[in-house]
Amino acid sequence: MAIRIGIDVGGTNTDAVMMSDSEILAWVKVPTTADVGSGAIDAVAELLNQTGDSPQSVSAVMIGTTQFTNALIERRSLERVAAVRLSLPANTSIPIACDWPDELRDAVGLRTYLAHGGSEFDGRDISPINERELIEIADDVKSEGIVAVAISSVFSPVSPKVEGRAAEIIQSAAPGLSVTLSHEIGRLGLLERENASILNASLTTLARHSFANISSALTAFGLNVPVFISQNDGTVMSVEFARRYPIRTVASGPTNSMRGAAFLSGLDRCLVLDVGGTTTDVGALSNGFPRESPAEVEVAGVRTNFRMPDVLSIAVGGGSLIRRTPKGVTVGPESVGYEIVSKAHVFGGSVTTATDVAVAAGLGDLGDKTAVAGLEPELVRQAVDGWHEDVNRVLDTARPSGEPIPLVLVGGGSLLVDSDRIDNVTETVRPRYYQVANAVGAAIPQASGEVDKILSLETLTKEQAVSQCRVEAIDKAVAAGADPDTVEIVELETVPVAYFAGVAIRVRVRAIGNVSFNRFDLMAGLDPVEWDRAAGPLNDDRSTR
Repeated sequence: MAIRIGIDVGGTNTDAVMMSDSEILAWVKVPTTADVGSGAIDAVAELLNQTGDSPQSVSAVMIGTTQFTNALIERRSLERVAAVRLSLPANTSIPIACDWPDELRDAVGLRTYLAHGGSEFDGRDISPINERELIEIADDVKSEGIVAVAISSVFSPVSPKVEGRAAEIIQSAAPGLSVTLSHEIGRLGLLERENASILNASLTTLARHSFANISSALTAFGLNVPVFISQNDGTVMSVEFARRYPIRTVASGPTNSMRGAAFLSGLDRCLVLDVGGTTTDVGALSNGFPRESPAEVEVAGVRTNFRMPDVLSIAVGGGSLIRRTPKGVTVGPESVGYEIVSKAHVFGGSVTTATDVAVAAGLGDLGDKTAVAGLEPELVRQAVDGWHEDVNRVLDTARPSGEPIPLVLVGGGSLLVDSDRIDNVTETVRPRYYQVANAVGAAIPQASGEVDKILSLETLTKEQAVSQCRVEAIDKAVAAGADPDTVEIVELETVPVAYFAGVAIRVRVRAIGNVSFNRFDLMAGLDPVEWDRAAGPLNDDRSTR
């Protein structure tokens, strides 16, 4: 395989690796920058400096970023959204986004509309689409200056044509609107799928600008290559796909670390403990991929049902502040983050961090050990005891069964963990390159597609229903960037649905294939100027509306 670069942009560090096939040629950590792009270029420059390669030797760049997660959490740089629910005359009792935090509703300037349409579970219409009604909605959206629309329809994963037709009418009446269709984002369950589609719509302008900035930075550096973005199932997607579905990047950071841990350790069934500068993430791997969350997942305080990894987090990391309080010694949740290189004692600063305590306790050899020789032994003991209790507790929660399985330690902050103090695991592995497992995970070039549908078996056989969903999952994987010749079905689940009239079956299928770099031109054929023009202005102060 050609040389590729994997980059993971975290809250503290931007990690990067250069790989050829399964060989890691170079790796680096640099401080994360506010604009994402310049930090990524700093990392790429250092990689090329280490290997002596030129930018022209690189065939593709894969990037994982927390930027979109942070935008939702911090309520900033979010686009105004119009949410259209196709359900009348049914589904009028629960308003759109009724359980959203007020500040997030305000941040997206949400306007909501109910319209006729929607489907029964077997694809039959609840009511016909009213074209005049949708044109009036489009006119109102346009008059409000809104450019992002989220369309959701009852049972649209079963019958997506309703949302598709509504999008055609609205975009014809108001050209230039960015439209998110809920069946392309979430699963069965109208309210959670609707929520996910609104969140996605709010991120589309930020996505265009972010990818334009990344493209500009890479192109200026001489990396005129395809760019892929990490998504939260452990695979990557083409940048054009990511531009349309930025919500799929949420939780991609921990997922990258878990995929990297599997790659580096050679284990495909294990627990992964990823210790960063601010948080510790824990998850379980099955067949080399993160276990998927079986329940609804909250994103920025909103219930959603799109695909998310089952990852647990605690506010303990290398930069966590250590304080003595009347109740004892506390670890975090505050952290010095990327400022650890100047604020921690071992790096010449004056703030006591978890890294200082770990060095004082003999768990790692980092920086100036003499700078922590004066730390109070009892403070060190209580802090170390405290975070190991937290780690063991979250590992117990994440463990897929009572049976002990291996634990893989990754992340630059994993020096905090004493393997002898971890309970109920068969072994503890800290693989080579553990510091940049997240970047390694980003550099694994696979793309995926998923289908989750309820189908009536009154006109289809079970085999025909499954075959239909397999084809659709494969098509989605190819659209996300997979080479059609390498796509295979890795998950297939069928469940009879007894609570519907007639005979019905729920089918879930997941397909994965290797990315073919030569199928993609840089930024899907759009140059940075075109991307930026398409994005329109980005207002970083939208959260204050």
